[in-house]
Amino acid sequence: MGLDWANYVQPDLRYSRPSEVDLLIGDAGKARRQLGWEPKTKFKELVKLMVAAAVDLLKAHRAGKIKATH
Repeated sequence: MGLDWANYVQPDLRYSRPSEVDLLIGDAGKARRQLGWEPKTKFKELVKLMVAAAVDLLKAHRAGKIKATH
């Protein structure tokens, strides 16, 4: 259509949250107890995956493949 969405969309700030939060806490205990669920990825491996994803994102940004959104 060739329209710029920003001219037509107004975000409702009531539904936004900060992109960086001070504290995130998770507990999979209820899922374990009620569903018998167990994570397949251990915490240290999850951290490695997250760091690798952040590094890849930075490399893509520096290579001009993506632009920062904020």
